Amino acid sequence: METAFLFILTAATFVVIGATIVIGHFFRFGKKKDASPYVKRPAFFDSRREFELFNTVAEVCGAHYYVFPHVHLGRVLDVKEKVDWKERSNYRSRIDRKPADMVIGTRATVEVVAVVELGSESHNFPDKKTHNRFIDDLANVGTFPLIDLRLNMDREAVRAELSKFLQL
Repeated sequence: METAFLFILTAATFVVIGATIVIGHFFRFGKKKDASPYVKRPAFFDSRREFELFNTVAEVCGAHYYVFPHVHLGRVLDVKEKVDWKERSNYRSRIDRKPADMVIGTRATVEVVAVVELGSESHNFPDKKTHNRFIDDLANVGTFPLIDLRLNMDREAVRAELSKFLQL
């Protein structure tokens, strides 16, 4: 009799604990409805040097082009229709999560004319080979140039590099 009583008591305890967990999961007891896991970043750019380079590129591009920082590549690239649907989502996910450091578009039509990549020192790929393969894939798209700039470039070096691809 004692064994049956202990069994029933143990089972009831597990049911109560389980029900509490399930109810807590659905109603999120103890959490405010407006609680968010996100916080505001201290700055839009990752470093002062990146901000200064952005300003230099914007000044050099002047009246002919807009310069947009941190544009996800999914906004300027798409996956070919003939790619198998299983692989398509992998490729799509890859470009949706990777931002271009800068995208340059014409002022008249905002057509993308170039993508700027800030050298590999500003990226968090696990290794340089992975990063370089990804960048090579983008360069092979061929619809617009991929311009490689470094954070330590001065105004004239930036102008010279951009002039190779843009009418300034």
